[in-house]
Amino acid sequence: MEHITDLVVIGGGGAGITAALAASDRGIKDIVVLEKRNAPGGNSLFPEGFFAADSQLQKRFGIKVSADECFRQMMDFSHWRLNARLVRTLINESGRTVDWLESLGVRFELRDTPGSINQLRIVFPFRVGKGKTGLGIMQNLIRLCEDRGIRIICNARAKSLIVDSHGCLSGVVVESAGQKYTVHTRSAVIATGGFAGNKTLLKKYLPPFEDGDDVYIGAIPHEGDGVIMAEEVGAAMESVGAMELTINRFPWSSFLFILFKAPYMIWINKYGERFADESSFGAVNNIWKQPGKVSYTLFDEYIKQLTYQQEINPMDISYIGNKFNELDEEFKLNPWLAVERDLREKTSTGRIKIADNWAEIADWMGVSPVELQSTIDEYNLGCERKADFFSKESRFLVPLRQPPYYAIRTVVNLLVTHGVIKASSHMEVLDGGGRPIPGLYVAGDDIGGTDENVYGAIGGHSFGFAITSGRLAGESAAEYVKQI
Repeated sequence: MEHITDLVVIGGGGAGITAALAASDRGIKDIVVLEKRNAPGGNSLFPEGFFAADSQLQKRFGIKVSADECFRQMMDFSHWRLNARLVRTLINESGRTVDWLESLGVRFELRDTPGSINQLRIVFPFRVGKGKTGLGIMQNLIRLCEDRGIRIICNARAKSLIVDSHGCLSGVVVESAGQKYTVHTRSAVIATGGFAGNKTLLKKYLPPFEDGDDVYIGAIPHEGDGVIMAEEVGAAMESVGAMELTINRFPWSSFLFILFKAPYMIWINKYGERFADESSFGAVNNIWKQPGKVSYTLFDEYIKQLTYQQEINPMDISYIGNKFNELDEEFKLNPWLAVERDLREKTSTGRIKIADNWAEIADWMGVSPVELQSTIDEYNLGCERKADFFSKESRFLVPLRQPPYYAIRTVVNLLVTHGVIKASSHMEVLDGGGRPIPGLYVAGDDIGGTDENVYGAIGGHSFGFAITSGRLAGESAAEYVKQI
């Protein structure tokens, strides 16, 4: 008689590991986690914090977060185009997820980062150990899986799902070390982390996207395995996914981003046109609309020196991570020295130009000198009048007049995608008729309907929803297994 596993979790990131532990909590013993890479953790190793409402942890520190307010904020941000019942469930359950993590032995500590206590929308003032919050949580949860005998099989890629004659999930085809085999199972959770690394799915669910677009995948480039497998067994898909972008990046340097993220800079597209209020947190989303996703950051010597006078955000130092620790003591005391060093040295990449006039900058960019000069003149006039075309705050309006002038061709930094598998509020995968596919669940960034087009509204809900949806998917799968 062939062995039938109770639960197969496809993906060993935050959502998948959480699903396995939650099912274990509900009494399920035979659990397998399939991890495509050589170690579990996925993109959940990197977050600095995550969203939660009404957790006991927050209440102990007097942090009040209203689930009602957060729900309204998310739905208003999306013009009510999300799966409202699913979003409401994830928000309502987010506090209980933190309580559950604490019950498992995860110990949160209050950060001493200045001002972080004001980030009330997420469990951001707290960390786990000395590293990133995500890393600390994942280390705890992976260790618990090992202690409970949950099998985490690395370098094992799920290739397809099997459903029986009744339409119920019955197996997962796996490829490992060049061999294919089938894991027979009563249930499965899809938690493969989205499709940022799959150009076909980016074109389909996050247009406009074309081959050759100036996009950098700033996290693990998951290839949409879960979406593809779900489609093959008749799962319904949302019409559009969501992209989670961060400020422009320059992958050839660990330090330069803290210069060109300054709000005094201006952004120019491949036609020499400015296209956004560069001081706005969400302005990076507009780069996705620009031809080829091309964006140049322009500034002058005065703006550079003005930026060097600013205090560097501790979060930026944290983002730099080990590269900061490797700096000489002089550079650690003044990281702007590392920025200036890279600004000069990284011209060799061909993506930085320093010149004494805008005509030379325009020629390097491949744009009309007349068009670029007109753009600069318009911006400088707006600075004088304190009336910017894109309504940038007057305190950030500084004209570009002091050579040398600088131009950096940055890249839009795509972290992860969200979606697009349709799910119920119990994390069941739905078919084209809106009915659950028995035994099949979804968690984390593969879920559709929690964000549309762009990630936003509530900070930290990417990781927060991943863990909460993983917990709910594991609990739902456990109840399903007990009933069959």
